[in-house]
Amino acid sequence: MKSVLTKGLTLVLIIASSFNVFSQELAITISGDSIYVYPNGTWTYEALEDMPSFNELSYLDEELDIDTISTEFTFSKASSKEVVNKNNQFKIKYNASDWKRIPPASINEEAEFAFSSKETDIWCLVISEEIPIDMEALFLTAKNNMEEFSGSKVEILKTELRTVNGVELIRGVMQSEYSGIPLMFDTYYYSNDNISVQFTVYTSDNLWEKNTELIQELLNGFVAE
Repeated sequence: MKSVLTKGLTLVLIIASSFNVFSQELAITISGDSIYVYPNGTWTYEALEDMPSFNELSYLDEELDIDTISTEFTFSKASSKEVVNKNNQFKIKYNASDWKRIPPASINEEAEFAFSSKETDIWCLVISEEIPIDMEALFLTAKNNMEEFSGSKVEILKTELRTVNGVELIRGVMQSEYSGIPLMFDTYYYSNDNISVQFTVYTSDNLWEKNTELIQELLNGFVAE
């Protein structure tokens, strides 16, 4: 099952920058690259001539039923190892007894970090983009991309506004199917003025049910700098 799940996520976990909207502005990045920035916060290196119609972006009109969770979440004391993104914008603290790092490109070429459970078939990847995208739009775009690339309907099971290590983010729990296997996606979406982040843990539905605490411990290791 491990190879099937990994192959599936290569297709369906696509960063929100795969869509672009209407007019664009020319901008210069810190590294000196010229990019075209669109109103939704996405960007391309080349200006796009054929813009999508409003109907193609209708999925952004979906209203999310977001529950505000009063409990504040923090990383576990057992999460003593950490990885920091290249611009020191965020870090992931994790328990090295439970999780191991794996090559991100083995799951998705856009991923910055990736992990797998040492004991069972659970994987995680982190995708970031140095352009702010509204957290709800980021969530809905990720959901839409999953549906387009997997060909399966994605059902939202939970949407929560959480405070994790001092910052607000959205938790989305979604269910879909790939090659007949029910998949669960437990994901944090975070954005500020400088970056947007998708932090996704995925597995089969039965393993998600059995390992909720393990998955939540890893997700709560997200620390925005």
